[in-house]
Amino acid sequence: MTLDLISKHIGVKDYPQHLLEGVFSCRFNDIIYCRFKIPLRAGRSAYMEQALSDTSESHIVIADRHRLLSAWRNNPNSIVPELSRGDESAWRRDRKFHEAERGFSHGAGNPVPLADPHCRFILDQGLPVPALGFTNGITRTIWLLANGAERFPLHADNHRSAQLLQRGIGHRSAYPLAVQALFFQYAGSVLPRHLRYKAEPEQHQK
Repeated sequence: MTLDLISKHIGVKDYPQHLLEGVFSCRFNDIIYCRFKIPLRAGRSAYMEQALSDTSESHIVIADRHRLLSAWRNNPNSIVPELSRGDESAWRRDRKFHEAERGFSHGAGNPVPLADPHCRFILDQGLPVPALGFTNGITRTIWLLANGAERFPLHADNHRSAQLLQRGIGHRSAYPLAVQALFFQYAGSVLPRHLRYKAEPEQHQK
């Protein structure tokens, strides 16, 4: 969301291990977003966002760079083996890399959406190992990897998917965050007064 669409923004310090740095509302509807600040190489930062909802089943998982790469390389059915088994030079040669470069160039003023991976476990020499694939967001992910991100947020469709991602590639310092829980925690601070009932689910149900 661009700066001209933001109605209200608050800084967030409750989840430093999740890289969550702010929550903001849209000027024209009741959608709110959380924003992540991701450390990159040479002291730079990238910004990503996730829409929050009172009915969402989604979760946010913080990926560990090395665990993610290991699990992605384990996937025998990768649709982009040249990327999953590649290095920075291979990632930068990808034909869509410039699109992510342009998307991330807007910084905090227009954060990039989270990628949507999925994780399963396969047997390797009789032992279970994580195997990572993507529904979308490969280009965003290789851009973060190429720019030195050691950890970054990912989107999971539901609690089960989040558990598998956390077990397979999650950063040890973090845990899956429920999007719905974040909505109820922060909506009352950023939504217009006439919409704040959504941040009070128990009263609304009475």
